[in-house]
Amino acid sequence: MKFNRICCAIVASFVCTTLAACVQAPINDTTNHSRLDNAEYDQLINQYTRHEEQYKGFNQRFDVYATILTNAVQAAILKQRGRIYEWTPSQAQDARNRMFQKNSTETQFAVSFFVPNLQLNDLNRANSIWRIYLDAGGKRYIGHARKREEPLETIQSMFPYDTRFHKAYVVTFNVPLAIIENQTATLIFASAQGLARLRFMPPPNPQINNY
Repeated sequence: MKFNRICCAIVASFVCTTLAACVQAPINDTTNHSRLDNAEYDQLINQYTRHEEQYKGFNQRFDVYATILTNAVQAAILKQRGRIYEWTPSQAQDARNRMFQKNSTETQFAVSFFVPNLQLNDLNRANSIWRIYLDAGGKRYIGHARKREEPLETIQSMFPYDTRFHKAYVVTFNVPLAIIENQTATLIFASAQGLARLRFMPPPNPQINNY
């Protein structure tokens, strides 16, 4: 009798373990296929990033990196976030739907900005010394900056060029992304501190990543 009870316990334990594995397996199988390796991700970000720094004599005036958040870039970022936070397929699809909705009305750039004088690193303030424009197709659009509040490690997981000396922003223009990403566009930062013109051109072989 005692032997039978032990056998039943072993069988029950095996069944529970097998059922638990079967429940978890679909999520792992669904999310793993969409992951990017770091080299592939960095290459894509570099393709859509521009950098400019300016000096007056030996004194640095500013240093700016900007990445245009095209559909391809945003899809790659979603993959990174999904990998980091172990998103389920439904979470990934919700994020992708929000991305398409946002892109239908606006164009965004991820910006990392450094100015030696911290008081002048104020892109997000209403009274900032900086003016931000986007020139494309013979038109000029006015940009609005929002400071990113994520930890540095989170920002660097998406934009490796960011450092603790830079401030990270998202710059938004009220023009649909489809109008901007397939033509040459120039992102402009203008102030008495200096002038930056970052020119973005559609890549000859754009990488479209399906999440």
